[in-house]
Amino acid sequence: MKNLSIKNRIIVLLVALTIALFATACALTVGNQEGSNSYVTGGVYTAFAQEVNEESEATLKELKAKVSTDGKYLLLVTAFDDTFLKEDGLYYIGYKYTFNGTEIDTTQLPGAKTATYYGAISLNTASGMTTYGAKDIYSNDAYENYGLIVYEIEFESNYTQENGYIENLYAFITEVAEDGNGGYGVVDSVVGETYLDREQYKLYNGGFENGLDGWTKVGNIGDVDTATNYWLNDPESAEGFAFGMDGEKMFSAYAPGAAEAAVGTLTSSTFTVGGSGYMTFKLGAAKDGNYVYVDVVDADTKQILARYYNGLWQERTEEIKSGCTLVSYKADLSNFIGEEVFIRISDNADSGYGLFFVDSFITYYAQEPEGFNDATPVNYEVSGTIYDLFNGGFEMGDVQGWWNVGEIGLVTNADGYWGDNIAYGKNGTYLFTGVESFGADTMREGNKGSLTSSVFEIGGTGYISFMLGGGGNEFCYVQVIDASTNEILARYRQQAQQDAKLIQYVADLSAHIGKTARIQVVDYATDDWGCVSFDNVVTYYASNTTLPEAITANDIFSGVYEVANGSFESGLDGWTMNITEAGTHNTLGWVESSEHDADWYTKNDDRKDGNNLFTFCKPDGTNCENTKGNLDSSIFTLKKDAYVSFRFGGAGTRDVYVQLCKANGDVIATFYNEAPGKVNTEMFAYYYQYAGETADCFFRVVDNSTSNYGCFVVDDFRVNLTAAPDGFIAAIQ
Repeated sequence: MKNLSIKNRIIVLLVALTIALFATACALTVGNQEGSNSYVTGGVYTAFAQEVNEESEATLKELKAKVSTDGKYLLLVTAFDDTFLKEDGLYYIGYKYTFNGTEIDTTQLPGAKTATYYGAISLNTASGMTTYGAKDIYSNDAYENYGLIVYEIEFESNYTQENGYIENLYAFITEVAEDGNGGYGVVDSVVGETYLDREQYKLYNGGFENGLDGWTKVGNIGDVDTATNYWLNDPESAEGFAFGMDGEKMFSAYAPGAAEAAVGTLTSSTFTVGGSGYMTFKLGAAKDGNYVYVDVVDADTKQILARYYNGLWQERTEEIKSGCTLVSYKADLSNFIGEEVFIRISDNADSGYGLFFVDSFITYYAQEPEGFNDATPVNYEVSGTIYDLFNGGFEMGDVQGWWNVGEIGLVTNADGYWGDNIAYGKNGTYLFTGVESFGADTMREGNKGSLTSSVFEIGGTGYISFMLGGGGNEFCYVQVIDASTNEILARYRQQAQQDAKLIQYVADLSAHIGKTARIQVVDYATDDWGCVSFDNVVTYYASNTTLPEAITANDIFSGVYEVANGSFESGLDGWTMNITEAGTHNTLGWVESSEHDADWYTKNDDRKDGNNLFTFCKPDGTNCENTKGNLDSSIFTLKKDAYVSFRFGGAGTRDVYVQLCKANGDVIATFYNEAPGKVNTEMFAYYYQYAGETADCFFRVVDNSTSNYGCFVVDDFRVNLTAAPDGFIAAIQ
């Protein structure tokens, strides 16, 4: 195949085009540089697809594609500099591409329309018939003298999102030479090629049909599930209510083993925004955009580009329950075409439809898709990155993004406390405080609870900063929690208290860079400045950023995963006794190494752990059965699914029991000494498996009785065991 004169602007290729063009009744303009003798297709052509990277050494330039609106034809256009063509050279010109996973080589397709070199083409566009040269198509004067390769593909079925993808596309001009045997051989190398990979625009496993492949989950917030309906055997419907998912799987907060109260994130792999820039997805629950939302994040800078929530959420639709039903949305990301991004869905709530269900993330559409609702942006300004804490300075004027348990304080714009006479020294307009202030009649010192932030990723230098006031009590502190495991990463106490004045601190979390975390303010105290003021949490400092002048916060957490002095070998160290009704001796008991020897008292020499135990009766017979109150252990961190155990005797009535409590006082479980074969003061060894999320807890032994062995003997409190101890029995609730 000999090269014709460049001035004629035509290269004849492998197969004749004319018969095929007329047979399809879809002619493409074939002409010289002036565009004469033009024929056009009947379809209207859309805008160009996303440009691909230009190869610096390649002769071909910026491969692009057009698709007809009737969905039947794909028009490929390549511009190239013709000056490299040799007067006596031989060339093959064509395309290779993948359609629905099958590689197509246009040089090997019998009867295919052949790529042809044109000076210009004419297209029937939305604005009428227009003739284009390379300069016009690429909107660049640099292409004034460039030629075009045009190739038209006709599909048996419509070219749509469902029916097919063109991908892994490249054009080529290959110089060949006669091989002496009547054929041709390639001359060393392809002259130029440029790749277009549409795969980059498509999110991998956006419908969860391959489980969690391509997704990263933090926290026990859900899993991929096949259940099609939720709330089975509901009073209104035995079959429950349909999620409305696509395919056989979706991500569900109701998947087996998931916890509705859990918090965390679900993060996709990356993709490039392309095509029309539209993305579609299905979202259920996620009622409150302050706590549960879908973010589109720049993969390079981690900047949050857009944030959406389930703005069309309804508890009932057409009188049918629909609180967890998936709603179809489309999001316009056209402002970010060409940028590499990922999806991150965050769950920061534990109630009020504070969970999510998602399915069918589709991230490439040649045109704006129809039949979807517009995605609902959150109703507040979103700025920052995934490293920045949402509403970390309370400048939204409330606790949006924070979970306030126990009402330990509120957000206020007060400048000072105690009648505004003493300045907080706050940052900005607002702060969080449990001290008397505007909107609060009294100090919140008597309240116990916690204030927990939304999630953020530890990044940059790993340093964070915050301002803390009050908190003079050891049971007030700030801690950083791993959002995936609920493990405590660090804990900080007030180091320079000046009443409620805010003190600036910086803390080093560099050992935990890359982890997803939460900030939690804990107030389990009721006196001695057992309340806090808190403000200006900054969770990201880049390497070129100066830290504020501040006190370096000392991490006081040393892994408190056991009960301090759980076997009373150090007396009552670590235990607190509270008397509610005084008896003869005004105590619930004593720590003793030996016990009373009497028929009515069974000794526990072979049942206690170590030398000591706690008993209501001294060796000489002195007892305090007529006193009421409770005995509390120290606070410890209890891991999810861990076992606890203890030894418990006496308690002849259900008014005496052992409780496992959260640090804020909420009761997890109550246990009674009712084992078969129980004998007066004999201790039985009990175990219990904790199924909740990792939490700060304590044991409480309660005595609300003064008769019928209304007293107790206890010992050997252990926590965070991996299995039930040998010989122990399940605790009786």
